[in-house]
Amino acid sequence: SNGNNNNTRSHDYVENIALETPSLSMAAMQSEAMGAKLLILTMLHAKVRRDFRALMSHRPDVALAIRDTINISLTYLGQRISRGGSSGGGGGDSGLVAPLCSSAAAVAVRHGGGGIAELVEVARSSLAASNGGPSSQNSNLIPSIALVVLSCLPEEAQASDMGAAEVDKALYSSVGQALEATYVSLVRSLSGGANSDIPTCLKVLEHWCGPCHVTLSQLNVPLAVADAGVVGDQPSFLTLLVRILSDSNPPSEEILKAASKALAESIMQPSDVGTAARAEAVRIILSAIPSHGFLAAPLAYCSSNEWDEASHSLACLASDLATEEVETIAACQIPGCAEIVEILLRLQRHPFQPVAISALEFWLALQDIPTEERHPSLAAPLFGQLVDGLVTRVSYPPTFTNWENEFELDCQEFDEMRRMVADVLVSSYFLLRCSYLEQLANVIQSSQSDQNGWAATESALFCLCSVSREVCARVKARGVGTVAADRDATARGLVQLVQMLCQGGAETAARRHPLVLTMSASFLGSYAPVWNVCCSAENILGLLQYLVAAVGSSPKTSAAAAKSIKLVLIGCSSKLLPIASTIS
Repeated sequence: SNGNNNNTRSHDYVENIALETPSLSMAAMQSEAMGAKLLILTMLHAKVRRDFRALMSHRPDVALAIRDTINISLTYLGQRISRGGSSGGGGGDSGLVAPLCSSAAAVAVRHGGGGIAELVEVARSSLAASNGGPSSQNSNLIPSIALVVLSCLPEEAQASDMGAAEVDKALYSSVGQALEATYVSLVRSLSGGANSDIPTCLKVLEHWCGPCHVTLSQLNVPLAVADAGVVGDQPSFLTLLVRILSDSNPPSEEILKAASKALAESIMQPSDVGTAARAEAVRIILSAIPSHGFLAAPLAYCSSNEWDEASHSLACLASDLATEEVETIAACQIPGCAEIVEILLRLQRHPFQPVAISALEFWLALQDIPTEERHPSLAAPLFGQLVDGLVTRVSYPPTFTNWENEFELDCQEFDEMRRMVADVLVSSYFLLRCSYLEQLANVIQSSQSDQNGWAATESALFCLCSVSREVCARVKARGVGTVAADRDATARGLVQLVQMLCQGGAETAARRHPLVLTMSASFLGSYAPVWNVCCSAENILGLLQYLVAAVGSSPKTSAAAAKSIKLVLIGCSSKLLPIASTIS
């Protein structure tokens, strides 16, 4: 009932907002509960998005009254927040800033006739006045609100019914003013130790970089802004971002997240790829890793303080940078290339699953670079380390029993990780060949005597199953020289591995852990073409007996075993048919 009353009051308020005295509109809401205020402003935003353009055509007086009400309400809200000060009296009102600023931006976008430029100028002049610049009648927003308004404008423009060309024109005409105002606020906040506005400044940069295609090269150009308050050469946006992302003791998780996303947005802009200006910007970023701890220092801090979301943002930035500049990284001819690869290797082992997933894209991009164009350390040695890391990364916890009793590991994220590493494992196999199988066989052998080694065994078997199609093709390949040597070594290694796995039968594997038996069964089916080439009919019958024994286990194991029985019967039919009459 209370929720229905709130909805009714919110609907009435929005419908009648243009009929109220504009200067009293926010004041009239002060008696409402915070939830009702948020609902009112959220509905206002939705109605502006839906109806404002039609109002401008049919009832321009109502539309202008709504615009004036919102603008004056922003000023009123800023005054309340300012009066609250550090005592927190205006703390509750801070939650109203985002929806009200979104409404103001939605009005500006749909107002036409330079509405975006007008609102950007209001925000710019307000920020300039707060930084000691000249004030005007438009300088009526406090800095935190002015910055949120700027950050909302690109999103509202893209969400409107304007055409793409019209959106680009409206934003391009104002991007210079918006970023200059943001730059001044960011520089002053960084130099004065006022951290509260830094994340919003960085969000403004991020939100304008995408739709306005602000490139990495452009971020590296110093802005000639007179009132930035910098003595000597003014740093570029890129310099400021690198400085923030090299801090070994960052002031907040939000600052790291916002800075990472802003820099990543420019890295992903393709229009300056291949230019000398971008190459210089990339050199500055990469060289900051060994010289200033760029990425490495904040990642270490995030890991020790369990800032998982900031770690994820930093990981996405590292992956985007390395993937977009993979040719530079692969050549490893400038400082920082080897270091960013090492960072990505460490991220691959990060306990927070989304962080580990973020690093996967780079390995696939690197695999597309011919080995002769890579530094020697970025070929087989690197991918050997990567496989070791992935075996650990896709392992179950040693204490795992089933998903119903697992509270630390997310089933969906775990399955997604295993699905995504499959392509990386295939790429690793093509580079390592027989060494890939030997590496995983060593993991299985060394984990046999360890009570908790079942997880490593299961994970290594998963990694073998992921490349079964490619390995089977290698065993059946014709050729001489290195191809024949690798083929024969692969076949011998697989036969030795299956002998080790089947010792003691299915019961031994099940005692270690049901998941070991499940993956062992899948392994036997996946490599059926190899057994047909390398094993006798009697040995293949032994494999089938192993699988039949596994059918009586858990439903998941039974399904895997039944599928593998079918694969072995089909794949090894040429060996089994001659002795079919002798099988009772």
